Amino acid sequence: MLSAMRRPKAPELRLLLACARAHTAAGDETAIRQLLEEGIDWTAFVRKTVAHGLAGLAGHTLARLAPDAVPDDIRRAFQAFIEQTRKNNQALLGELAQLIRLLGEQGVEAIPFKGPVLAKQAFGDLGLRGFRDLDLLIRDRDRDETVNILCARGYERQGKLTEAQFHLIHRLQGQEILFKPDIAAVEPHTRLTSLKMALDIDYDGLWQRARRQDIFGNGMLSFAPEDTLLVLAIHGGKELWWDIKWACDIADFIAAHPGLDWNAIAARARAQGCRRMLLVATTLARHYLGAKVPDLVVAAEAADPMVEQIVGRILSRWEADDPGGPPSNKTLSMDRLRLHDGFVRRASYVARTLFLPGPQHVPLVALPEFLNLAYIPIGLGHDLLALPLYRAYEWASVQADHLRDFLALSPVALTLAPISSEARKNKKTLQQAHEKALRAATADPQDSAAWIAMGSALSGLKRYKQAVSCYDRALAIVPDQSGIWKKRSAAIAALRTIAHFPQLKNAPLFDAQSANGWAVRAGFLLANQRPAEASDASEQALQLDPHHQAATRIGIQARMYGCDWSQREADKRRISESLKLGANVVKPVKLRLISDSEEEGLTLARLVTKGLSMPDRPLWRGERYGHDKIRIAYLSTDFRAHVVATAIVGCLEHHDKRRFEITAISLSPGDGSETRRRIEAAVDRFVEAHDVDDATLASMLRQWEIDIAIDLNGLSGTKRLGILARRPAPVQVNYLGYPGTMGAPFIDYIIADHTIIPNENKIFYTEKVAYLPNAYLPWDSKRQVDQRTPTRSELGLPENGFVFACFNNLYKLAPEIFDVWMRLLHQTEGSVLWLGGSSAEAKKVFRREAQIRGIAPERLVFSRFVKRMEEHQARQRVADLFLDTLPYGAHSTGCDALWVGLPLLTCLGKAFQGRVAASLLRAVDLPELVTTSLEEYEQRALALARDPGQLAGLRQRLARNRDTAPLFDTASFTRDLESIYTLMRSRQLSGLPPESFSIAAEN
Repeated sequence: MLSAMRRPKAPELRLLLACARAHTAAGDETAIRQLLEEGIDWTAFVRKTVAHGLAGLAGHTLARLAPDAVPDDIRRAFQAFIEQTRKNNQALLGELAQLIRLLGEQGVEAIPFKGPVLAKQAFGDLGLRGFRDLDLLIRDRDRDETVNILCARGYERQGKLTEAQFHLIHRLQGQEILFKPDIAAVEPHTRLTSLKMALDIDYDGLWQRARRQDIFGNGMLSFAPEDTLLVLAIHGGKELWWDIKWACDIADFIAAHPGLDWNAIAARARAQGCRRMLLVATTLARHYLGAKVPDLVVAAEAADPMVEQIVGRILSRWEADDPGGPPSNKTLSMDRLRLHDGFVRRASYVARTLFLPGPQHVPLVALPEFLNLAYIPIGLGHDLLALPLYRAYEWASVQADHLRDFLALSPVALTLAPISSEARKNKKTLQQAHEKALRAATADPQDSAAWIAMGSALSGLKRYKQAVSCYDRALAIVPDQSGIWKKRSAAIAALRTIAHFPQLKNAPLFDAQSANGWAVRAGFLLANQRPAEASDASEQALQLDPHHQAATRIGIQARMYGCDWSQREADKRRISESLKLGANVVKPVKLRLISDSEEEGLTLARLVTKGLSMPDRPLWRGERYGHDKIRIAYLSTDFRAHVVATAIVGCLEHHDKRRFEITAISLSPGDGSETRRRIEAAVDRFVEAHDVDDATLASMLRQWEIDIAIDLNGLSGTKRLGILARRPAPVQVNYLGYPGTMGAPFIDYIIADHTIIPNENKIFYTEKVAYLPNAYLPWDSKRQVDQRTPTRSELGLPENGFVFACFNNLYKLAPEIFDVWMRLLHQTEGSVLWLGGSSAEAKKVFRREAQIRGIAPERLVFSRFVKRMEEHQARQRVADLFLDTLPYGAHSTGCDALWVGLPLLTCLGKAFQGRVAASLLRAVDLPELVTTSLEEYEQRALALARDPGQLAGLRQRLARNRDTAPLFDTASFTRDLESIYTLMRSRQLSGLPPESFSIAAEN
């Protein structure tokens, strides 16, 4: 019977099962080392440990038994994870102790279980197993008092329901979940399962057998060991052992309690109807995690053939890379049905599930408590009448949609349609894109790109309702992708107009009991510029699932955009620890807003590009082109009114068309701007390719025999990495759009200068560095500035007094820099800080932070929004000194300030994004405005504020240098760039591999 049970296939899962135990036995070290010798994909292993909540246990075991066989970075990451888990659990334990005390003061007895209590009972260490909430068993009579005490402590109930509705939901579920932001979720139970589970748990016996126990220095009631084992088995059964951690709890609890009374356990399991749950639990613990159980239990396992079938299905889920979550307990589950003992209990489970109202029915209508029985017909009416009628209506709507889909998607209908040949061609392209995306989504339902592509095709075909559904499927996978939210909003807006649904809401429905539901909600809030609410929603998601990567990403990004520094150090730690574990919890550009580590930038870039689907064979396979002109292709999503386009347009206009043939590939729709028109006119070939897929576009580049392909996006914006991943060109370059390495094996060079990538930082770049002689940032010498300079009073500034200014995006601002700025205001009488425009929420945050630091809020002046760049640049003339930010400093904003004669003071950062302003200042011959520490930065700013003569001298030098320094010489810059391209191509034609090099300035 069970001896024939198969073992896991993947060595990573076998290693995890061997390591996921706090109590090891003789022979475990040998077994683990043998598994390690087979070869382990450490990234896959770490992800598996995190997904199943076992990083602490696995890391602890490996550190004890085979530390020399684990890569150093993996070992350090595990150790950091254990320390963070211990810290989190200590906070949970402290909160639990306070709750037990507060409840006791009001005469409420509570038995805590799982959480920190289990950490003591099974593992003996708070750092080995993470927990996300606190579970308490209380008596029915104490439910209201317990909820009142929790609410008084700051916990919040979920939903706007009446007290009668809360009472009924608690009766149905046996518990209620209350949340406290940044602390914990607490679940006060009066029963261990919902009413739908047909178990007869002996609650009186649980209370009678409970004894006080020391839990890490805190005296608390706890279940008898035999009862605890059954509670763990029941909990695992409820969750269908979806995560391995629930089986580990059983195995380690058994190992920690060798004196268990198994006869009593068996008798209680039989009486309470959870015997099969117990046998499945012991089988998993024994067969896969080395637990020792007596022969009578082994015999009982073997005598029940259903146990092996259930365990086999559980193992299949453990083996899956993304098994999702267990089926909802709101509907009938065959696996939960099989876990019930005997025909009567199984029939009872079916009847209860079908006929009892669920928590989803209670909010439908508020009834007084004496009418609770009315929820039974309400639930039945909802499920058996209203839902079928609604589904019938939906079915009829779907049939009508199918007809419209046929007309929109069928090649036959397209052939017969009375439309122009151009419209027919466009529609055919969209149909083909839809078919391709549908095939991809069918092959891999977790392919978010396929759902996005399908939604875009359907939107183009005016099938907006179906497009929204596709976008929702994508957002369920990647809720933090703002681009998808924009597409979804556009589809809904079109649907409102066409289908006359003005009441249609942008906000998607979400499940408040689901971590993914809260993550989707958080993504929606962030996309709609509500960062504080988005941060709160992400915290709700993380309380339900502490390892939810998208929720973590959204929370970090929301706090950045909301200028909320309350968790900044915790966010930085979370990012660092996740990167060590191979987890991506922040986008590359967002990482550079919070971290000045080039090493972390490289690690994240490799994580991003590692997941790309690489072709079996590159499109370019070593051919040498014999073109008279060097063929350059610039690829960008930003050929519009965007800082990248405004920076590069002058260079495109100055390219030597006798030597170079220039192609511009636009990966986003046009915006009709003057910048877009100039780019289209400047190049030899302009390709509108936002609706062309990566493979097709890469083939086009290969057919055109492009010599050098330049990615102007890098890892920023809407990345289209799949184009150059197919290697369509002999030389492929990362330039301008992203301040860091792409970490991609298919990118040969990055164009930079010696300031932004000094020699000691080249090790953090997978590309070879092509060094320009001056600043790497191009400039458009045609840039115009309004002749008239507004007065200070017109801008809300004091006519007298020193004006410190910064027009960088305020989310670039770190608290350390803000501290310096506040000290400067304090030491410079009558001065103000003039900042770029921002949201009302961010303004409120900064004014509050200023007040905390003793600065009157009105000394922070926020500029009003102006549409015209010419007007914005002109008004900068009234400022005295531009203060740069860290860790992400001024780039194009620095050029703008220097162009209008405003001196800029910077502190040289450690990484690319914090060194650009220094590059600009050296290229305009003002190196004395580059400081190397925050102390020097503060001293220099204060000295300039107190010495008008020195500042005036800097302004005069800047005015003189503007027309002679290389920073603003677009023609000379273009010649230097062309020299780089020429050398790149020359090396390639000579058969030489990419290598870092520098060029001298063109005279």
